[in-house]
Amino acid sequence: SPEGATLQIPYAGEVSLDPARLALFDARVRGTDPVEFLRAEIIAALRESAAGVPPGAEVEAALEAASRPGLSARLDSVGARLERIVLGEPALAGSGGSSPPAWVARVVPAEWKILVVGLDGADWEILDPMIERGEVPVLARLRREGAWAPLRAQPPLLSPLLWTTVATGRTPDAHGILDFLVRDPVQRVKVPITREFRRVRALWNLFSAAGRSVDVVAWWATWPAEPIRGRMITDRVAYSLFGYEATPADRAGATWPEALLETIDPLVRDPAEVAWNEVRRFVDVEAAEYREAQREAEGDPRRGYRDPVNHLARVLASTRTYADVSRRFLREGQPDLFLLYFQGIDEVCHRFAHYMPPKMNMKGVTEDRFRRFSRAVEEFYRYQDEVLGDVLAEAGPGTVVMVLSDHGFLNGPNRPTDGPADIEGKPAKWHRPYGIWILHGPPCAPAASTGSPWRTSRRRSCTSRGSRSRTTWRAARSSPLCARNSAPRARSFPSRPSRRSRSFPRPARSGPRSTRRWSRGCGRSATSARPTRRPPPDPRRPRVPPPRLPSTRTSRPCTCRSGISTGRPGNWTGPWRSTRSTSRPCRC
Repeated sequence: SPEGATLQIPYAGEVSLDPARLALFDARVRGTDPVEFLRAEIIAALRESAAGVPPGAEVEAALEAASRPGLSARLDSVGARLERIVLGEPALAGSGGSSPPAWVARVVPAEWKILVVGLDGADWEILDPMIERGEVPVLARLRREGAWAPLRAQPPLLSPLLWTTVATGRTPDAHGILDFLVRDPVQRVKVPITREFRRVRALWNLFSAAGRSVDVVAWWATWPAEPIRGRMITDRVAYSLFGYEATPADRAGATWPEALLETIDPLVRDPAEVAWNEVRRFVDVEAAEYREAQREAEGDPRRGYRDPVNHLARVLASTRTYADVSRRFLREGQPDLFLLYFQGIDEVCHRFAHYMPPKMNMKGVTEDRFRRFSRAVEEFYRYQDEVLGDVLAEAGPGTVVMVLSDHGFLNGPNRPTDGPADIEGKPAKWHRPYGIWILHGPPCAPAASTGSPWRTSRRRSCTSRGSRSRTTWRAARSSPLCARNSAPRARSFPSRPSRRSRSFPRPARSGPRSTRRWSRGCGRSATSARPTRRPPPDPRRPRVPPPRLPSTRTSRPCTCRSGISTGRPGNWTGPWRSTRSTSRPCRC
């Protein structure tokens, strides 16, 4: 893509060899595998053609048509002939149509209402120290009382692609959203990518088809708004990227229903209304300098957008607009699913991450600018936490809240040093592939994260030298979803025998016997001339049985759910968890 990210597109083709030119093909392929040689030629031709193909919904078909002449000529030069080339995968069957799909009949009534909040670019590496210092109390409470984990994103790490994947469950080559901007065929200028490039259904389409209410606020690539069983505020109501100014055509499809735009118009905040006192919280800027930045933005929005202070004002206006609209919708009636997206953290990081402490040795990061801009990123995290608290305060009791980000952001010593984080350059270069994920609400029991919700963690402890290792398997406690239904879920899994620990592989013996001894599970031990064995037990010494440990099984089922014990209903007692270990005491 123009931003430097790579999109993987599957391909299939057929190549034949000309019998009269086999000598030429043999001369070119000599010393390499023929299939690998042809594959390399095909990939090289496709990459050359991809440079002139704009991203869009039909990128596979466009690339296939553009690459066919060059690919045919390239293969002909080595004595081969292109028979067929097909790029991409077929579109999702059944993604359109007006008749309800068969799965609608299997939908069960919802027990809880769901609120999904997207925080673009939020990163645990920045949040963890702030949580320890008590600077983001809302996110800290959600994490403390719910389930949380790092969320790994699939490259390319570009926001429109990733947030559409969140909403559809499909990869970019399937859903069709492939970039930030596309070229308008009429005006011949680049405009934000639209919903019309999406080829599959999103969550709001599925909820609407199932007869469930859904509201969507500011989600990526939702303009023009589409009919749903609820309300939709598209991403162009308060667009803050690339200095793009809304046009009358944008207002025509800004909301669903269309009349909703007049209702929320008083809540849409103009960046010119952001006062100097609000901006001064994040950056050290004088009032005269801020007014000058505003004047530049009025005369040339795209030039003013490149000024970090003016861009910050646009971000603040956009964040407050979508937060106020969401609070109003929740007060008027909370739907079954509420989707809300905030872009501010990512935008502020792109403007100010290279000014974060410690000071970077980079062109443009002067002592003066470092002093003025170094606190902007963390201060915006605090502001976003406050805004999130305002929105959650309007949600009804028992709401299931999910907070997630599409990627993280490089910080500290891991930041690139060859250029700033500006989004006009290569934004994916500063993105970290690990975002945040929090789930909070009635079906979620509090748990400490093990760092990976989809794996079990393995602890290996070694006893004396030469003895076996002791391996304990325990289930990851970062996603204890549906705690009250854990008993039937636990019983539904077939029991398996305990797994014995495996020793490390012995080195291959070639020639003389190796003098290095390998112990089972403990890594390398000291060298010796020949392996030693544990001496047999002395029959004259009486065998003392090991002491019996007190049982932790409670006399009655645990009802307080304050701890995990072996007597708790639905406790995991399979091979993944020791039956004598408890994570914390029970209060009942």
